[in-house]
Amino acid sequence: MAMVPVLLTACSTMPTAAAPETSVLAVALPAPVAAWACAEACRMAFPAADPLPAHRGAPLRSTADGFLVRYVQFASGHWRCDADARIWPVQTADPTVATSARWEPAPELGRSAGSELRAFACTIRAVAAGRTTVRCQDLAAADPQLANEIERLLALATAEARGALLLREGDPEQVLQHAATTIAAHPLGSIGPRAPLLGRLHLQSAMAYRHRGDHAAELRALQQARATLGELPGLDLWCARVQARSGQDQPATALLAVAALRSDDPAARGLAARAIVELAARAAAPGPRLRAAAATTLQAGDPGTARQLLHRAQQAAPDPPADLLLLQSLQLATGDRRAALESALLLREYLPSADSERLVAQAFHAEGLASFTDRAQQRAQDRHDGNALLAALLRALQQPAPVRWLAATLSGQAAAPPR
Repeated sequence: MAMVPVLLTACSTMPTAAAPETSVLAVALPAPVAAWACAEACRMAFPAADPLPAHRGAPLRSTADGFLVRYVQFASGHWRCDADARIWPVQTADPTVATSARWEPAPELGRSAGSELRAFACTIRAVAAGRTTVRCQDLAAADPQLANEIERLLALATAEARGALLLREGDPEQVLQHAATTIAAHPLGSIGPRAPLLGRLHLQSAMAYRHRGDHAAELRALQQARATLGELPGLDLWCARVQARSGQDQPATALLAVAALRSDDPAARGLAARAIVELAARAAAPGPRLRAAAATTLQAGDPGTARQLLHRAQQAAPDPPADLLLLQSLQLATGDRRAALESALLLREYLPSADSERLVAQAFHAEGLASFTDRAQQRAQDRHDGNALLAALLRALQQPAPVRWLAATLSGQAAAPPR
């Protein structure tokens, strides 16, 4: 969904005698989201104009047919927002739901008395379902920096809504391409109003990676999302479940504890608490405890002792996938690349996934077997093609299985992720 590329204008320092200029921008966004983008960009440009700059909501006026963002400079030289409400973004941990906005009356705001020296205003009106017109009137000269920021923020919000739609349609590869392109276009957007929108794009990528079966990439995307979205309900729980599935029990337990404390949903708190108990029981079992000791010993540079601990773990509580993964690390640490290749091949049989295919390809490459490396990469592509077929079936059902699983997980009803 493309936006009309027009230049927005806002006043800066020119006299009020300058001819008024009006610019119009059509965006594929609900009017409240477009209004938040304009209000937040203006507040960032004029922080002293807001009597409560730390408030979560940006100032604006709610009109009969939309919203008005207006800033006034008085003869004293001070800027002030002309507003009676505040608006802020609303987000959930479900990446298929686009960012919305909420507003409420703000009695601390209002019109200020005094002689107006200059002003600018942006009028936001809905013209159709999901489409909005932003009309900015500049009573002085153009302010290119503010105009550019408003346009870029609206473009980013539109891209985030587009990514949510692509996820609902069950097209993970297009989601990943769309998110990567958008994030690359906003290299300086890690702070300010762009941050939550960029975090949503990382969250959409995480769901796409889950659909593809690449759990390592899913975890990386989730961690990037958490860096910008912060305490988003449900996000800690999602990230902890991926960490636990990847064998990262300690960080998973810490995140689950945070999720159990932060969540307002009793079902989510109960799910987090049960997962903590399960991880604690798994850690207390002889096998996992010995494997953890073996991994720590290997990292400390003692592969001989690590091998003995692994052997004891296999005797106490065999876990072929975990044992093979640790064994391959031991073999790589001792330079036995051929044995590491054999372990990777066996691991792929136990856990066929993008991660195990990657280990096999890396092992073939380390042995200098280029043709086998290509075949391993082709098998990964074949697995992706199988996921693409599944995505087509899910589109026919109009509700992707990963979306159903995420909704069930956040309500405490899901037992295992889809495969």
